[in-house]
Amino acid sequence: MNIIQCGYANYNGLISLVCRDEQILAKCGLDAVQYLSFQKNIILLVGIITLISLGVVLPINYNGDLQQGEHTFGRTTIANLHPQ
Repeated sequence: MNIIQCGYANYNGLISLVCRDEQILAKCGLDAVQYLSFQKNIILLVGIITLISLGVVLPINYNGDLQQGEHTFGRTTIANLHPQ
């Protein structure tokens, strides 16, 4: 896969997921490789934080009893917990 196929039509963050660093380095330079590496790390960090939030914080908020209604959005927020 050459750089034209994996690069300019795609979103910049996706280029680093599709192309190898050597291809990006040859076509765009070291700055682009470093920037896209940073983007990959940020995407990974946000994914980890999202999984932790969904796995820990959401069930804690959902088990509160301040918001009425079984299927309301308020049951998933901090407003559903007692202020202690």
